[in-house]
Amino acid sequence: MPFKIANLATGPDPADWETLEDLLSIEPDWTFQPYAEVVELHSGSNYGRGFASATWHLNIAHNAQRATLRTFCPGVSAQVYISTPTNEDDSNGDPVFKNFLSTMNWMAGQEDKQIRYTLGIDITFTHLVEVVAL
Repeated sequence: MPFKIANLATGPDPADWETLEDLLSIEPDWTFQPYAEVVELHSGSNYGRGFASATWHLNIAHNAQRATLRTFCPGVSAQVYISTPTNEDDSNGDPVFKNFLSTMNWMAGQEDKQIRYTLGIDITFTHLVEVVAL
């Protein structure tokens, strides 16, 4: 399953979402955190609580690719749908992708601009709520 993204207006059907491969011709490095925090209980076991989050990292992006990503998040943050890998693998060893409604957060602070490229783009998706395809 590929990385996907869609504006909120597109709707929750992953079949209508655009793949990053089609949009940018690249796939990001990624991280996935299943909980906002892990709390240790008195029994010694741990409990995960809070929303999951994910980060997509692009080492280098042409400015046109960056501009395409900005259409999904023209401000500091925006609600979007994404399909992103989790920390789990399927029986073939491939990452298990899940679909989420999320808050897309653009990088805070300076961006490393290099003439026609932007280096080190990190986009964080917080408050992930799983979307189950119908």
